Amino acid sequence: MKPTKKRILLAAKDCFASKGVAATRLQDIAELAGMSIGNMVYHFRNQVEMLEVIYTSFQQRQEELLQDICLSPVFSNIDEYLQNAFQLHQEFLFFPLHTPEVLSASPRISSEWREHLRWKDLQLELMLRFNQARGALSWDEETYPVGDLAVLWRRTIDGWPMHRVVEQKNLDDFLAFRKSAWSVLLSLITPEARPEYLRLHFTSAPQVQNTVIDEE
Repeated sequence: MKPTKKRILLAAKDCFASKGVAATRLQDIAELAGMSIGNMVYHFRNQVEMLEVIYTSFQQRQEELLQDICLSPVFSNIDEYLQNAFQLHQEFLFFPLHTPEVLSASPRISSEWREHLRWKDLQLELMLRFNQARGALSWDEETYPVGDLAVLWRRTIDGWPMHRVVEQKNLDDFLAFRKSAWSVLLSLITPEARPEYLRLHFTSAPQVQNTVIDEE
């Protein structure tokens, strides 16, 4: 991707996160990108075009994270996934904070997001099943169907930024995010797997890199 397009998309991400999608004007993005509106619309005709390119990058990154972790979802790798998911939240903050606006702005994104959620729930379900099979997690299937657990876990992870905004708490607290995500699984961890969980230690938040996709 050309440097000018990258600069525009980085500016658009920041504007969408701070102002919301509907309230972001082309002028806002152009000013932040340091260029004229005329120069900017040569690359992207409107905000929706920018939004769709940014969203594609966001979804691809999410899918890559889950595909990597599902190869061996032991506790240490789950923790690494949570770290990477947190970084992704921070980098694409506009989406978890303004999801309804994004979906309303682009029917294409809305359709792709519904499919992505179904895929994501399935990946998390497989992750839970793997740990059940190795004796690390255990639960009552009648009380907690695995599909419901997967959805609860996904909603806890994806909904964390908005809950923090509502509670007027910092969005950059990785340890709080990690604690919230693991809270869904804590009661499911077997006595045999407890030492594995206790070996996990994080004392600081990961560094967030603000990037955009590198496609041509």
